[in-house]
Amino acid sequence: AMKHTYGMFMDLGASLVQRWTIRVEQMGSQIMEVDLYEEMLPVAVEAIARSGFGMSKEHLQKNGEELIMAFKAIFMNMDGGSTAMQRARFILPYIIPPWLIGWLPLTPMVRRKRAIEILRGKVEWVILERIKQGPVENNMRDLLDSLLSLTQLDSENSHMRKDELLSHCMTFLSAGSSTTISLMSTVLSQLALHPRCAEKLRKELLEAFPSGLESSEDVEKVDQLSYLDAVYRECIRMYPPVPVSPRVANKDTSVGNYRFPKGSYIVLPIAAIQVKKSLWGPDADLFRPERWLKSPSGGATSPFAFIPFIYGPRSCIGSRFAILETKTVVAHVMLSGLRLSIAPASEFRQFTFVSSYSGLNVRITGAGVRQ
Repeated sequence: AMKHTYGMFMDLGASLVQRWTIRVEQMGSQIMEVDLYEEMLPVAVEAIARSGFGMSKEHLQKNGEELIMAFKAIFMNMDGGSTAMQRARFILPYIIPPWLIGWLPLTPMVRRKRAIEILRGKVEWVILERIKQGPVENNMRDLLDSLLSLTQLDSENSHMRKDELLSHCMTFLSAGSSTTISLMSTVLSQLALHPRCAEKLRKELLEAFPSGLESSEDVEKVDQLSYLDAVYRECIRMYPPVPVSPRVANKDTSVGNYRFPKGSYIVLPIAAIQVKKSLWGPDADLFRPERWLKSPSGGATSPFAFIPFIYGPRSCIGSRFAILETKTVVAHVMLSGLRLSIAPASEFRQFTFVSSYSGLNVRITGAGVRQ
């Protein structure tokens, strides 16, 4: 079911490497510094826009700049550079109704609200254009076709109203890109921080693809590489794309010796669980991909110690998409000869319910520069 996206993943990885290589070569020192989270954002947005909503690469090249800027306003610098604002954004949803927060006259809130309106307008335009085209018989082209099949815009018997369709599309577009931006940023930044692991991964990739990645069929081979998978798992163990997951009890329930009345607000601390020493051992807070080579569980004592995409029927439906996209893009970068390292004096942190990075500055060195 995912194979139709393989060519796009290859294109995204190759295009990123090409852009970086051209920019590095334009630098006299063959070294450039970038905000890694900002660099990953257009890659992830293009992936979900093309695969989920049928936007062509050419359309995005001509009209995608406003879309990218809207995403930057929503997902980048969400703390406004202020620790107080960061804390306020985290606390406000607990004490003020969510619908009211967007109307507060705070600069980041106003900027974000405008960006959401732009994003909503873009999505609504795509929906209207697809409705004009009409369905393709016996062929679901993408996610939008699937959602439209549930929506009869002029019928009371429709499974989904027009406003619900728009809301679902907004959710898929934002959630499908924000988590993948985080995943790609995390894996590449951890490889930049751990050169020994980067070289070990580069060796595995060169042995598997001595001539580089050549076709969409290589995506399946990339997915099967043991050390790449170990690096990926260790990254999302220590830095899960969703650090905490809120839940509301829809009935009186109990978990072990704990009772939760109906309506209780529960936060699942995924990031804390995945580095808990009683579950993972004394090296739980160390970046060690090798733990996954020794055991499919990474050495954890519980099957629920590793839940980056949650678990069961409520697990993330887009996890395979995110995994394959991230692995393919990382493989392209590692095979390119470009070297990544964290820029000197760079300070970065994660925040919000979907991991976003602020200040993740990475130095990219050209393939011909002696290390």
